[in-house]
Amino acid sequence: MISQGKGFIEEWLEGLGRLTLLAKDAVHSLFTLKVAWRDLLYQVYFIGVKSQSVVLITGAFTGMVLGAQTYFQFHRVRMDTATLAVVSVAMCSELGPVLTGLMVAGRVGAAIAAELGTMRVTEQIDALRTLATHPVDYLVVPRLVALHVALPLLTAESMTIGIAAGYGVCVYLLDIDPTYLWYNMVRHTDNADVIVGLIKSFIFGGIVALIGCYKGMNCGEGAEGVGRATTEVSNPMPLGFGYLYPGGMDENSPAFQGWDCSRGSRSPVGTVESAAFQASLRDAPATAPTPSANALGYFRLSLRDRGVGPASQILVAQVSNLRCSTGGALRACESCLDL
Repeated sequence: MISQGKGFIEEWLEGLGRLTLLAKDAVHSLFTLKVAWRDLLYQVYFIGVKSQSVVLITGAFTGMVLGAQTYFQFHRVRMDTATLAVVSVAMCSELGPVLTGLMVAGRVGAAIAAELGTMRVTEQIDALRTLATHPVDYLVVPRLVALHVALPLLTAESMTIGIAAGYGVCVYLLDIDPTYLWYNMVRHTDNADVIVGLIKSFIFGGIVALIGCYKGMNCGEGAEGVGRATTEVSNPMPLGFGYLYPGGMDENSPAFQGWDCSRGSRSPVGTVESAAFQASLRDAPATAPTPSANALGYFRLSLRDRGVGPASQILVAQVSNLRCSTGGALRACESCLDL
């Protein structure tokens, strides 16, 4: 058992070393401009244009499903108009690049591994060396550059179609006000979300190209070796680090930006307007202290008595504590909501 584990680790480290040397040779060839430009244009067409159908379908259905499921949860606390903001942030920073990378890895990565694996088995790669042509210059670099160029463009396309599909579901099927819906999406989607997503897709392109080329050029003998290399490329584990940039909920997230108490009026976000919440605000003592642990506890008890669930109790209590910056009591939110 120990010997098998040791052998697996040694084999994995050797493979990692060979992959690193392949990446070094590709970067060196790229900076010396030893690129087959005609093959590069064909690879951009093969990877970018021919992958649009699967990327568009995946992005559209992801945006529609995410929009519908987010609405079902937000509708309980009357946060309907924040639905598209969640779809936009998720598609730009996480789901767009990751799902596009997975789709391209399954289609293009497997095709690269099968093509180069067949060339290795039939000794075509050795024939290139006899013709004084480096296989990295002729086979690896065009695919690497093409994926670096095409995958960010496909990711931007996936982001756009996902947000558009979510907007269509929210407006035409769920009957959400399109004005507030679009306003919240623009307000809560930062340029950083889009930039992070495009950077991820750029990195994913390099990962897919290098792994596909490595598996193809180092596959086993015969048809079985080619088939094993093709299936190994589709492993989604290399793309898992895309979730290292969390899109967590904090005081700046769409769920907690329903009010702007510093202006003394309700902001046009249009979130959290449930009857139980408004009734609890009306019944709160006018002399209640500044929001504190005791005040928020009383607030949650009042909400519980009126049938509001625990998640909604925590949400409205946190919103009151985060957004009411005028220093008044919980009842001060009454003027912010124009009750």
